[in-house]
Amino acid sequence: MKKVLVIVRSFGLEAPQPIRFKHLISNWREDIEIHVLRFRINSKENNIRDNIKIHELNYGKIYRKLFNPYRSKNNVPAANNKLKKKKNLSGRIKREIKKLFFPDPLILEYPKIKKKVSALINEYKYDTVLVSCFPFTLLMLGKVIKQHHSEIKIMADFGDPFYGSSTIRNNSFRNRLAYLYEKKYLKYVDELIVVSDLMRESYIKCFNKSLHPDSVKVIQQGFNINIPKSKKKVTDNAERTSLKMIYAGRFYNKLREPGALIDALCRSENITLDVFGPDSPFNYHKGCNNIIYKGEISNDELNDLYAEYDIVVFIDNAFGKQIPGKLFELIATKCPILYIYNEASPCLKIMHSYKGAVCVLNEQDMVYKEIRDLLQKIKGLTFSYPIDKLSWKNLAEVYKKSL
Repeated sequence: MKKVLVIVRSFGLEAPQPIRFKHLISNWREDIEIHVLRFRINSKENNIRDNIKIHELNYGKIYRKLFNPYRSKNNVPAANNKLKKKKNLSGRIKREIKKLFFPDPLILEYPKIKKKVSALINEYKYDTVLVSCFPFTLLMLGKVIKQHHSEIKIMADFGDPFYGSSTIRNNSFRNRLAYLYEKKYLKYVDELIVVSDLMRESYIKCFNKSLHPDSVKVIQQGFNINIPKSKKKVTDNAERTSLKMIYAGRFYNKLREPGALIDALCRSENITLDVFGPDSPFNYHKGCNNIIYKGEISNDELNDLYAEYDIVVFIDNAFGKQIPGKLFELIATKCPILYIYNEASPCLKIMHSYKGAVCVLNEQDMVYKEIRDLLQKIKGLTFSYPIDKLSWKNLAEVYKKSL
């Protein structure tokens, strides 16, 4: 049986890459001996769970002190402005500290990671090592492994690009460093997995001296969602005079801003929005009685909630190459989608061809106009999309051929 080591920093947690590998691995484990290396603060090593051998590496004291990667999360919005300001200030300070490390703060742990990976390879003789990047420090492992074990296949899975990413594209010096970094280490990768055609085209174009086009493959972010069939669609109900909307996710200044949506809802009647996520929309904009911030919940809890709402809201990134897996989860719900975009949004092409969404530019007057007429517009929507090919089971079968 083939042996594969999968390196996922936060395996088992609620984040895009850990969720991705949780579902993929669950479909691989019957045919492949899967080992997972993850990073924790305090843990026991070498646990066997669900036919997966888990190896764990503890973060060092300095890393824990600076970044506390597994701090407990408060799901309840801050009760007063002083607490909110303190939390926001702490977050800004940590973000500035992180910028001091290249390619990311995990570089502090790299010597320990390298030693651990080498020990695991020597003990278990893996056929393939699959590295989840983010963090991008882990891309360096390809060079070390190839120097001592040229027979091992190295794969890297990128949920987001490093060079040209939304977080550093406005920092020309850091963006240049990212380009040189990827150019140096991608040549040790036998196969690069990305989540969109747009990312694939970008990597082939920018790193054609480090990557062969055939070595860059697209495995999109999948979904594993079951919406109760008993849900009565708002599109089928001519008597409805009010709408209940849901938004789940983060907000970012200049990248995914909720201001136009909040302004539009403040001017609208009979439409409410519940927001789930790690930060309140009111950290970015004034409050609104039509919007309720409900804090964080797990991905599974969220999937069960979609059926209770008439419309799901998706605010696309203002720029970039990332196609969020969240988009396909929302399409899979077969609920009407209010898609809010900018002119350079990466999902624009997909959503303009999809007939189950109302698409609107992220500007206050435009969003208000669409929301005002939303009840009438969504009655004509259809929800046909070849979403089955993006189920985790089908994606895992395609992915497995490369392992």
